[in-house]
Amino acid sequence: MRSTMKSFAAHTDHSQSDSTFLVFMSHGEKNIIYGTDVKKDVTRGLHVDEIFNMFNNKNCPGLRDKPKMILIQACRGNERSRVLVSDGAQQPANIKQEDLEADAVWLMHKESDFICFYSTTPDTVSYRDPAKGSLFIQSLIDFMKKDAHNSSIEDIFRKVRYSFRNDIQMPTLDRTTSLKKFFLFPGY
Repeated sequence: MRSTMKSFAAHTDHSQSDSTFLVFMSHGEKNIIYGTDVKKDVTRGLHVDEIFNMFNNKNCPGLRDKPKMILIQACRGNERSRVLVSDGAQQPANIKQEDLEADAVWLMHKESDFICFYSTTPDTVSYRDPAKGSLFIQSLIDFMKKDAHNSSIEDIFRKVRYSFRNDIQMPTLDRTTSLKKFFLFPGY
């Protein structure tokens, strides 16, 4: 996976594209994706940070200022995601703006225009039907077929998440730095 990504990131024809999709469908655990040649060896797995690093503005200038969709269909842990809940609500923590600190100052942030959509929340498993495949990918494809001509990718992702509201896993957006709405317009 690593060498394929490096080769793709180095392509000179990115200047001809408007965006890119990076789709990972494999086994994994928290922040690690395993290739077919890696039998759950954390030291050899692909860390999610490597994906962002290879395609950031510094290392992949051909995709600078272009949407980069990262779709990850992989477990993020071994926990099951269904729990029993009560009707009680907790108040969110109050954070004051003056208590926040900037991590870094950049003329251009090295990770801009990313949207990363995981098949499940951190620490939980991701499911697939033996005959149909990934529940997440199937739902995403269904909504893209139905709504890509008139909905932004973020709205499609929201619809996918909503479709899992009573299911055994919950897709999640993570490390999203996109500032603009992104539309696909597939031949309409």
